[in-house]
Amino acid sequence: MIHIPPAFQQTLFYPNQQLIAPPSTKASFKEICKSIPFYYDLINVEDIQAKKHEFIPLIFQCWEEEELILVNYYRERNLIKVKPIMTTMLAAFIDTLFWLNNKLVEGLKHLPSCIKELVYKPINCIERLEYILSAPSQYHAFIQLKALFLEIKKIYAKYKLLEHKE
Repeated sequence: MIHIPPAFQQTLFYPNQQLIAPPSTKASFKEICKSIPFYYDLINVEDIQAKKHEFIPLIFQCWEEEELILVNYYRERNLIKVKPIMTTMLAAFIDTLFWLNNKLVEGLKHLPSCIKELVYKPINCIERLEYILSAPSQYHAFIQLKALFLEIKKIYAKYKLLEHKE
C-alpha cells in the first residue's frame, strides 16, 4: 500500500484517503497517471530531472487523447463522466509544471506558494489553477486547462531548445 501524506489529502484528489493500492507492475505510465494522481511524487521517484523528457511528452499525449473524450462529454452535458477525467488531467498538468522545473510536487496544501517559486510556468497559472480546482466539472475549467496545457507545451518546447543549445 502507498501512504497518502496529509499534504496530498485534498478533497478533489484523495478525499479522506490515507492509503491506496499500488498500480499493477504491468501498468503503463499513462495508466498510472490516470488511476493514481501524483503517483510519482508520492513514491518520490528519483532524479526527475533525468526522467522528465520521458514523462512530460507522455503526459501531453495523454492530454490529447483525454481532451477529445472531454469534448464529447461536454457536448453530451455528461458532467459525471467529466469530473474524474478533469481531475486526473489537472493532476497531470500540475506534475508537468513541477517536473519541468526539476521538482516533485511536495503536496497540495500550499500549492500557490510552491507554484509562485517556479521559473517555467504559464502566465496567471496560480489563479487559473485555483479556478479549475474550485469547479473542475465546469466547461470554463476545461477551457482553462486546455489553454494551460497548450501554454506549458510551448514552454516545454522552448525549454528543450534552450537546453539543447547549452
